[in-house]
Amino acid sequence: MGQAPHLRVGEEPQGRGERAFRLTRWFGGVALLAIAVIAAASVWLLGWFVTQRMLLQEATLTRDFVQSPVAVETPLQEVLAHPELGIPPGAEEPFQHIARMPEVLRANLYDRQRTVVWSSDSALRGRRFGPNEELDLALTGSVVVEKKTRGERSSGKAEYESLAQPQDLFVEIYVPVRDVKTGAVVGALEFYKNPRGLMRSLAELRRYMLAGAVVFGALLFVALFGLVRRADRLIQAQQRRLVESETYAALGEMSSAVAHGIRNPLAAMRSSAELIAETARGPARPGDGATTQEAARDIVAQADRLGARCASC
Repeated sequence: MGQAPHLRVGEEPQGRGERAFRLTRWFGGVALLAIAVIAAASVWLLGWFVTQRMLLQEATLTRDFVQSPVAVETPLQEVLAHPELGIPPGAEEPFQHIARMPEVLRANLYDRQRTVVWSSDSALRGRRFGPNEELDLALTGSVVVEKKTRGERSSGKAEYESLAQPQDLFVEIYVPVRDVKTGAVVGALEFYKNPRGLMRSLAELRRYMLAGAVVFGALLFVALFGLVRRADRLIQAQQRRLVESETYAALGEMSSAVAHGIRNPLAAMRSSAELIAETARGPARPGDGATTQEAARDIVAQADRLGARCASC
């Protein structure tokens, strides 16, 4: 039997083109990709959620701001109660106060028939535009907020015409207007706002979330990689011990086979030496028998000695 080859962990067996499996190498690639995907998805989802909540808060503040002048200004109530009569002289100033709210690009007032009763852009007054789901929701009593980009504006609703937009992003807010006495929805105010402060806060928040995701993702990767590397080293050590055990077992089997092959001839030699010693008891010439017997006993002793060593293998 040949000697079993002794291989180190990570060494390619002879005659094979396969590379040894390294747990740390595979874990490093897979874990890094998985953590990066999870971190990116978490940042995007959290950013989207926070953006929606802050936009809704902006819309709620706008609603609370416009409810006060609508509730106390009698001309505004008259316009909403009788939109067919037009804008009385006393109502223009309160409307202008609403239109001059910070960061407002345009303000439109719609009646229940979805007609623009008043607008900060005088060219839109008295017009009715196409389907508008956000306006429909506002006329049912809901506060609606939508974030629009310049591209969406250029291919969006007809109300966007001639809208000045200094920034790429603007917010569209619909606020229901209720009757002071009955609480019924009598119209809706539409605001196009460019909340630069809000957008800066959101951009800064996204940067912080991205930085936090990178830091925590790196910490998680380092911690998991350390554990996996320790486990990989333990596996390699166990594999080395297993290879050594297999090598020693092969050597033991080979030694047993060699010892067995030696013991059989030794037994035959010992038997022959004993037979020679027996026949040499009656020598033909003086001195020959003693010499022969002594040599035969010496052969037997050496055979016994070698046999004992083979038995211990």
